[in-house]
Amino acid sequence: MKQIIALMLCAMLLAGCSSGSQGQSTELVSSVQEMADSAVSSVPASSVQTVQAADPTPQPTPTVLPLTGLPAEGEAMRPVAVMLNNSTAVTAQWGVADADVMMEARTEGKQTNLCLWFSSLNSMPKTGPIGEGKDLFWQFAIAQNALLSQKGMTRYAENLLNCYSYQPIDALYVGVNSYDYDHNLTPGVPEEFHWYTRGSSLAYSLAGYGLSAAGSSAPMFRFGQANGGTAGAAEVRIAYSAESGAILRYNAELGLWQMYRTYDIPMTDVETGAHAGFTNLFLLNCPVGLKDDKFTRNYDLTGGTGWYLTGDFWQPITWKKGDVTQPLVLYDANGSELTVNTGRSYVGFYGIPDQKAIILSADGTELVHDAVTVPMA
Repeated sequence: MKQIIALMLCAMLLAGCSSGSQGQSTELVSSVQEMADSAVSSVPASSVQTVQAADPTPQPTPTVLPLTGLPAEGEAMRPVAVMLNNSTAVTAQWGVADADVMMEARTEGKQTNLCLWFSSLNSMPKTGPIGEGKDLFWQFAIAQNALLSQKGMTRYAENLLNCYSYQPIDALYVGVNSYDYDHNLTPGVPEEFHWYTRGSSLAYSLAGYGLSAAGSSAPMFRFGQANGGTAGAAEVRIAYSAESGAILRYNAELGLWQMYRTYDIPMTDVETGAHAGFTNLFLLNCPVGLKDDKFTRNYDLTGGTGWYLTGDFWQPITWKKGDVTQPLVLYDANGSELTVNTGRSYVGFYGIPDQKAIILSADGTELVHDAVTVPMA
């Protein structure tokens, strides 16, 4: 009965604790939140029974991979979205240079969270340290029919997944069946930074939840030959907070935007040494407020503005998403759907009043200085 109540309230609940449409009253959001929390409080995420059923029907061969637009082989496979712990205290990360899509946003406090996407379990290497599930990222993952990997989750993420009967593969419940502990890190590193997984490991837990690795997923972007924009971009700096930021520098020899963490530390895989690099950069700005706990950030995903970079070209864009089940759609300055180059992509979300995105030329000239000053109403 409690889950039925939670599902009946799902649309109103998600308006307050997921997408966060502007103009909603705080009183309504708080009321719905209290009712839904009460309804699901006694139902742990691991006990949700109405999950994505395993589909024994062979999936048709897709033309391209949904995350990169590169040629696909074999039957259609579901992408995998993995939450990564990105605390400034983390000294070792795995999988960052192999992710087909990397999403980054500040959801609480002053530090950011990362969500790494892989085209399938088969293409997912050792990845970690595994982080807490966040509803912001899971809204995009649900729309892509992705498998979800996390270690615990916020109550907003739990409410979201319960509303949509969407089952994650959670390290707190499946444990060493699908997750492992790296004993080779420097002594003294906190235990939460040791946990990792692989695609082959996650596969062990699929049957127990009635999940399947096979399944269709629409392309995340409109892939093709990107055109338009202005040449001369060499560096991007996103100030997520005074403590956390991302720097991306264009390597013309590789044709990739290589990533650096806070304090200009290269974003590399601790075991392979590979440096994370991307063909496409999407800097997405939208209004951001607070959820009813007055701590968790509430992103208005109905849409916003932003910037697209590929090669050394940059151009302004707009975007929209809307409902949880709706995909991300990007538009160029003329209002036409944006065509992006095939390859790996970085997506950074900002919109908190102390955040800004800056695009620089090779000589340090500011080409774009997009500072956020107005919070969500």
